[in-house]
Amino acid sequence: MLQRDQKNKEEIQKLKDEINHLKGEKGKPEFKPNLPRKENDICKEKKAKEWKKRSKKQYVKVDTIEILKVDKGALPPDAIHKGYRCVVVQNVNFTTNNVKFKMERYYSPSEKKVYEAKLPK
Repeated sequence: MLQRDQKNKEEIQKLKDEINHLKGEKGKPEFKPNLPRKENDICKEKKAKEWKKRSKKQYVKVDTIEILKVDKGALPPDAIHKGYRCVVVQNVNFTTNNVKFKMERYYSPSEKKVYEAKLPK
């Protein structure tokens, strides 16, 4: 009796799916059972190296280094020199002319602002 009941339920579901298909709708989805992962798949994941995007600047050959100074007249009196920020500008001629600018920086604690030399145009 239980087998007949189960067969009837399956038959009803097939007929409902067929009706929905004829109406242009989708039937009941079939779900695949969860299977345990194979050890080969796990080994492949461990062996695969993670790809990371790296900076291209470290590979660029710098031809000249120019130090850019901040106009000290524009600085407040309490400005403190905080080092440099490096910017590599790539110019391509028949020969390379990559310039690394060391831009002087000052920090004003009273204004909570950083003053930095401007890049030349």
